[in-house]
Order: sequence, then C-alpha cells, then structure tokens
Amino acid sequence: MSTIAVPTKPTSLAGPLLWGLIGLAVAGLLVASVAELNRMAIILLITVPLLTLVVVNVEFGIYLLLGYSSVLGFMIRMLPPQNSGPIGIALDGLLLIMGLRLALDLARRRDWKIFASPLTMPICIFVAFQFVEVFNPAAPSLMFGLWGLRVTLRILSFFLVLYYFRDARAIKRLMNFWLTLMALVGAYGIFQHHHGLLWQEMEWLLTEGNAKTHILFGYVRVFSTVGDAATFGFLMIMSSLIMISLAMSAKPLKALLLMVGTLPMLYGCVVSYSRGPVLALAFGIGLMVLASRNWKLGVAASAVGALGLVLLVASGSTKLVDRLSTATNPLEDASFMTRVAYVTQYVPEIAKRPFGYGINTSGGNGAKVAGTTQMRNSVVGVPTDNYFFKVALEMGWVGLILFTWLHVMAVVETYKVYRRTRDPYLKAIALGLFGVLFCLFTGGFSNDLHSQKPLAEFFWIALGLVMLIGQRQAQPAPSPRAMIMLALPPGTVRT
Repeated sequence: MSTIAVPTKPTSLAGPLLWGLIGLAVAGLLVASVAELNRMAIILLITVPLLTLVVVNVEFGIYLLLGYSSVLGFMIRMLPPQNSGPIGIALDGLLLIMGLRLALDLARRRDWKIFASPLTMPICIFVAFQFVEVFNPAAPSLMFGLWGLRVTLRILSFFLVLYYFRDARAIKRLMNFWLTLMALVGAYGIFQHHHGLLWQEMEWLLTEGNAKTHILFGYVRVFSTVGDAATFGFLMIMSSLIMISLAMSAKPLKALLLMVGTLPMLYGCVVSYSRGPVLALAFGIGLMVLASRNWKLGVAASAVGALGLVLLVASGSTKLVDRLSTATNPLEDASFMTRVAYVTQYVPEIAKRPFGYGINTSGGNGAKVAGTTQMRNSVVGVPTDNYFFKVALEMGWVGLILFTWLHVMAVVETYKVYRRTRDPYLKAIALGLFGVLFCLFTGGFSNDLHSQKPLAEFFWIALGLVMLIGQRQAQPAPSPRAMIMLALPPGTVRT
C-alpha cells in the first residue's frame, strides 16, 4: 500500500487566533466610538480580521464555517427582514476563500496523492454530475441550478479536512470544537423549551409559514439556533453518538462524564418533538454495538436511555412521551402518510425522467428562487421531507443511484476504517462517525437532511475525518533504525 505524502505542518492556530481577536477588539472599539459608520463599514471592520484568519489558517476557517452555519438561522430571525439580506452567501464566500488557499498550496506542493481515498472517486463523480445537472433542459431556468451549486460547494469541506487536519492534535481540536459547539446549541434549545421563544423567533414562526410544522397540539417544537426542529434533533443525536463512542477509549471518570454529558443532548432532541432523530439514534447505537461487539456499550446506552425516559416521565411531559411513542406506528402518523402520498404520486414521473427536473427546483429552495413567478410543468414547491425523494425528483433515478452509492460506500468504508484502526482515540472517533453516517442515512428517508445547515457541513467534514483516519492507519510506522538516524546530527555517515 502506497504511503500518503504529508504536507508541512500547518501554522499554529494560537498566533492567527490572537491577531484575529485583537483585530475584532479594535473593530469593536471603532464601531462603538464612531457612530456615523454605516452598516457596510461595520461589516467590513468585523469581516476583514476574520477573513485574514481564514487565509492564514484554514483550520480556523473550518471552525468559523461550522460555528457560522450553526447560528445562521438565529441571525436571520434576529435581524429585521429588510436588513438580513442574503447573509447565507457569506458561507459560500468562506468556502471559496478556503478553496483558493487549497489551490495555492496544491500548486506549490503538487501533493495530489493526499486526496487518495475510497470515497474520492464517488464524490468527484457526484460533484461532476451536479455540474452537468445545472444545464438540465427540464429546469425552469438556469438560475435554479446555479443556486443549487451553493449546496454542492459544501463538498469542498471533505478535501479541506483531508489536507489541513493531518496532525492528530488537529483532529482532536476539531472533535472538541464540534462537541462544545453542539453543547451550546443544545443548551439554547433547552432554554427555549423552558422559557419560551423570543418574540423575534415567534414572529418568524408565524410569518414564514413554519407554525403548522412547529406548533403541534399547543406545543412549540424548539429549534435552537438552527433552521428547524428536525435539524436540531439530528445534531443532538449525532453529538451523542460521538460522545458515547469516545467514552469507550476514555478513563473511567471521563467515560462516566461523557455518558452523563449525553443526557442534555438527548433531552434537547426530545424537546424538539422530532421522531426521526430518535429512530436514527436507535439504529445508530445498535449498529455501533454490533460493529464493536462491545455489549457494555449497549448496556450503558440502554441505561442512559432508560434514565432519560424516567426523568422525562417524572417531569410530567406526557405530550412529548406520546409524540415519541407514535414513531413506532407510522400508519397512525398523519404527516408520515402525507409524505408517502406525494412520494407515490411522483414515482411514475421519476421513472420517466432519468435526469429529473433539475437541481434545486423542488421544495422550499425552489420556491425561493421562483419567487412569485408561476412555474408550469415543474416541481417547484413540491415538499421533499425525504431527501432520497428530493434527489430522485431533481436529479432523476441516475442521480439517486449515484447518491445512494456514495452514501453506502461512506458507511461501508467507515466500518472498514474502524476495524483497521489501532489507536484507541482515533478508533473511537471512527466508531462514532460510523454511527453518525448511518444515522444520517436512515434519517434521510424522513427528513430533508443533507441540504440543511449545518448538517451538510458536518456530513462532508465527517467523511473527510473518516478517510483521514484511514490514511493515518495506512502509513507504515518508521523503523527503529530510521528513528535513530533522524536523531543523529546532520552529516552523519550512514553505515
């Protein structure tokens, strides 16, 4: 097996971060002291230091990408509609800047082999197919496809992780940031549940047409800082799976803290009133137990789940318990039957269209591009809670085959990486990501996951991490003789 070339050690995060914080502090002082600055000037004062940090250190850029995508929904709700503007485009700009840095580094080092992985070819084929789909003649206009490429752009995260996170300490920092960020997102969701929504959040529910899906039987489904309750629930489940897997490689006290730390996240998932994440959690845990053959993990996870259920019942949240119990009987679920109805309606159309109606034409995203224009002979506005249905509708059964192939390959290769990895910490991460990817695979049948922020970002970053861990395992350890020669002074004669 060929080894993977490792680039020079990336710049330390501490230096750029320090200068960035200084820049932000100066910007804040300027904004506070010069009241006549307009909004654009204030934005420039804040973004220039941040963009400088991203160019200098891509690792910080990934953190900024995850953090910004996790609070984008909250920012949109807090800003007045006339002032919010397309602030989501900032995510695209951030990715493009990091992509430019990657292109420059590749031009200088020419180490393309670093991207070699079992998932590289499926991802590249899927990306190329989406670019071709932009020109799908069945799409109402070219604009739909161009806006759809914004979702495709997130795939760049896979290559950024492969290139810039090759240090084991960088992987650990990324996992710590992921879990810390999700703990904060979960805490705000729990705050919403117990203290109610802010008036801006309630206004968003009522004016944007989300009340019918987020206010059920008098209960408001909390969504924290992200776009909807289901996305919030899946984020909590994904983080819980990783914490459970990390507990396997930790010392007893830390393992106990990690298991207990999953309780707030699981509670956050429950108060989101979402059933898809709960089922995905059961599948994810079950698969992790089978893959690791660690029955203690199954017992511990069952104990945590039982404790959480007891606490939930004791709190008097009977509506939440009743809501979750309907997940086991989908035939009595009106929303599930509605989804089955429109999927069944469009199956014949999908069979007749191998390349679909064009990317970004269905669901809410298509409706936003169309605006008030009426689109005939299109799928603009057709609900797509099932992501596999969305792919089939927009990219046809050819696109569905490619996406399913990619996702199945991701799950299978993650399992292989887990089995081959020897380092306990990296092995635990691989197991957790195995559960996460399977969770997203099953969740895609009930929710439009992969087009939601920040689930899409986490998905591609998770794939990059898995392949990175696999590459590290494939690198042969240096021989004792090589280690001795490295320690000798330069010019030493080798015999």
